[in-house]
Amino acid sequence: MTIFARLLRITLAVALFSMLPCFGVSAQMVTLEQYRHPKAAKDLELNRAYLIGVKDALIAYNMSSDDKQFCLPGAPPSLTFEQANDMLVRWANKTSVSSDLSLGLALLYALKRTYPCAH
Repeated sequence: MTIFARLLRITLAVALFSMLPCFGVSAQMVTLEQYRHPKAAKDLELNRAYLIGVKDALIAYNMSSDDKQFCLPGAPPSLTFEQANDMLVRWANKTSVSSDLSLGLALLYALKRTYPCAH
C-alpha cells in the first residue's frame, strides 16, 4: 500500500469517526446562519465539531477525486479549524449568499475561492 493510499484511508476514517457523536442526536444540517450566530455555548461546540467533520470530509473526497475542486498546499494537505473558520467567515462576508446555505457547501465555495487549482 502506498503512503498516499494509507493517508487517504486514515483521513477517511477520521472523517467518519468524527461524525459518530452525531448519531445519538437528531441529525440535521447546520446552516451558515446557525454557524455564524450560535444561540448557546453548546451550539458553539457542536458547530465546531460539525465544521471539523465537514472540513475533513471535503479534503478527503477532494484528495481521492481526479477532478479537484480546490488545491490545498502541502503533502498531505492540511487545514486547521482556525484556518477553515477564518476562510469561511471571510468568504461569507464578501459574498451575498443565503443565510440558509448549508455549512458544507459554504466551506466548499470558500475552499474553491481561497485555494483554486490551475486547470
